Amino acid sequence: MIIYFSVQNFRSLRDKITLDFRATPNSELAEYYIQEFPDLKLKLLKMAMIFGKNASGKTNILRALDFLRNSILQQDTDKNKPTGIQPFALDKDKNSVFDLKFVHEDIVYQYQLTLNQTIIVKEHLHYWPKGTKTRVFTRDLQKLVKEAEYKYNWSGSKANKTLIENLELTVPNQSVLASLKKYNYTGPMQQVYSWFKDTLAPIVEPNTSLIPWNLHNFLNSTEPCNYKDFYVQQLQIADFIISNITVKKEEVALTDIPLNSALKYLINAIEKDNNKMPETVERIDILLSHKVADGEFILNLEEESAGTQRFFEFCGFLCWMQQTNKIIPIDEIERAMHEDLIEHFIASYLTYAKKSQLILTSHNSSILNMKDIIRRDTIWITDRLESGATELSRLTQYPIKKEHSIANLYRKGLIGGKPDIGNIGSDGSDES
Repeated sequence: MIIYFSVQNFRSLRDKITLDFRATPNSELAEYYIQEFPDLKLKLLKMAMIFGKNASGKTNILRALDFLRNSILQQDTDKNKPTGIQPFALDKDKNSVFDLKFVHEDIVYQYQLTLNQTIIVKEHLHYWPKGTKTRVFTRDLQKLVKEAEYKYNWSGSKANKTLIENLELTVPNQSVLASLKKYNYTGPMQQVYSWFKDTLAPIVEPNTSLIPWNLHNFLNSTEPCNYKDFYVQQLQIADFIISNITVKKEEVALTDIPLNSALKYLINAIEKDNNKMPETVERIDILLSHKVADGEFILNLEEESAGTQRFFEFCGFLCWMQQTNKIIPIDEIERAMHEDLIEHFIASYLTYAKKSQLILTSHNSSILNMKDIIRRDTIWITDRLESGATELSRLTQYPIKKEHSIANLYRKGLIGGKPDIGNIGSDGSDES
């Protein structure tokens, strides 16, 4: 689980901002929101919700986390390739800084990365294996010689001289952690690499299609538990008249596939058949049975409403949470979903999740009024300063009382993040 994530000089995040998952001293919904680590003296929240107007920078916080993940997982030995960092437009000559502290298998890790558009300037990894901060490695660019100096310190590192020598050959625009895949190694660096790969999920953008992922991981799963029944149950609770789900597979001629879907099927088929052009492709249809008073009818998932499709996709996350721990960043949770569906998804997530975390962005202020399921220290507000930079504040920084409507305060601009469009009426009657 993430303890905190800080970033500076990335897109609109000009000044350092910190998204902190440490819970405040508040018993509100604690049994659903808080995961305790007694030995580490930590109480971490399972969710963070970032609200803000369009172009206020809320998405850039998720993109920053995603950039850090990709920097570690993507391997490239071309030392002349740019790092891919996108600094603030007026600070392109300055370094960008990332600082991530998290818990993995009851051990605290801290990974810090400083880079510019050309090279990695600093890369530090520390951990607390027995409650004491211990250096795993540090890598610092020496300006005079233009070479990186490495310092390693972990149990067994002295005996692993070959690994150290190999890692010191890491090209200057690549993370040391990204080099690990080439070597047979187990230890704290591999634990951190695995956390980025297996625990931290890629950003889910508004147009990200999750249907193939749902099919592969759950609806086509050979696991003994019946995921299909879980999907049906969730859709029914969400007030859909769905009684069954059927996955239909068949080989069809490529010419029989509608043009708007042909490219997707073609790409999948070519990848499976060693880049050869196929004559037929496997067509997969997800059919939803609807039971109503007059009988039953079947619709292809593609014929369902956008909200039904989106909630169907999110059911996979609820399955995920029951079997493993993940960190899932979702941009614009309200895309195609009514607020009641959003409330049901959040409530279901909090019920099924164990040591997982959900990071959501939204500009739908009605979510702020879901008092029964929203804990106040999970709410963050982004605002755009006159310089164009993003400011991030936590709701608990404001003197808000329990009887206050957070949504109304947000709409009035009293807690930031409100579009500057002026009042509809001179008496402020637009605030309801």
